[in-house]
Amino acid sequence: MKQISNYVESKKILTLILVAAFIWSVMTIFNTDQALISYDGFSTLLNFLWSIFYLDITPDFLFICVKAVIQTILYAFAGLSLAIIIAIPVGILSSGTYIHNTYINNTFVVVLRFLLAATRSVHELVWALLLVSIIGLSPMVAVLALAIPYVGILGRIFAEQLRDVPEQPIRALLTNGANYPKAVIYGRIPLAMPNIISYIFYRLECGIRSAAIMSFIGIQGIGYQIHLSLLDLKFGQVWTGLICLTIMVIVVDLWSTTVRKALTT
Repeated sequence: MKQISNYVESKKILTLILVAAFIWSVMTIFNTDQALISYDGFSTLLNFLWSIFYLDITPDFLFICVKAVIQTILYAFAGLSLAIIIAIPVGILSSGTYIHNTYINNTFVVVLRFLLAATRSVHELVWALLLVSIIGLSPMVAVLALAIPYVGILGRIFAEQLRDVPEQPIRALLTNGANYPKAVIYGRIPLAMPNIISYIFYRLECGIRSAAIMSFIGIQGIGYQIHLSLLDLKFGQVWTGLICLTIMVIVVDLWSTTVRKALTT
């Protein structure tokens, strides 16, 4: 009963803190000199909404959109592929199941988990901005900006999946003379593979969305094309680009969901 009472009390305190933070935020917003809503933009908003009935579906612009969609998908595939190549060995070593020596194993686990946490703690859009300032606007920026945080995400997932497999088959391999690396290769990896592949496809969905967003900062892709059309106030082209982006995401989601269901059933 005491634990339940403490839990309820902590929830009340947290609720009061959140309510106080909300009230303070609202008061701060209304105390500023700037207008909360800019009414001058309503005419532009109406023009933008009305432009959905005047889509730019000329062959030339549709070709540009299709090319931009393909570029966006290729960025996601390339970034995810590079992340997988790096995350596989890193995930195996950080799982703590590959090396028998306790000291060496713990050293690898601590160092690699710290690196994985560091890489995934920074959003891919921030990585893209940093890389643009270093190497300029290049397709490699999109690939690396996706790969760096995805190494951290996939490496952690790979490690967790390898640790969470049933221990009985692993003990059977070790009892019959297999060493720790062989137990991982022939035992843990095959058992964890369906879940790992399923998660990779989920990450592909996220990667395509992220690649589309990153192209708004100047990297070639569907987001870049939408941004150019928006700057030129060509709202018909903007709607065409948004529809292409939506179709791309829906198709990839359906394909990924189908593959993941097939793997888990």
